[in-house]
Amino acid sequence: MKLLIQNIKRLVKIILENIFLLVGAYLFTLNLFNFKHDAYYAREGVVAGKIAGYNPSASYTDPAIYYYYNSDTITNLALGVILIILGLLLIKERYSKKQIERL
Repeated sequence: MKLLIQNIKRLVKIILENIFLLVGAYLFTLNLFNFKHDAYYAREGVVAGKIAGYNPSASYTDPAIYYYYNSDTITNLALGVILIILGLLLIKERYSKKQIERL
């Protein structure tokens, strides 16, 4: 019975390590491509700045497109990286204990 409980604990640890890796990889990958975009337009003879309304009759230069991550995306990216590192550290700890037991 004691051996069965030890095996169940070992399997739960392995499953937990893999869950950390999968959830971390999911959060990181999902949010890596979740960037937003916006554009700045400049009228001729005017310093570039964001124009509230686009007036088609005015003479505009080409828009300057920029991309950014919002705060939620950055938080989820960081959480994903933390979970991946935690999962890898747990796996490394388990394998290092196996190596010590073999000696």
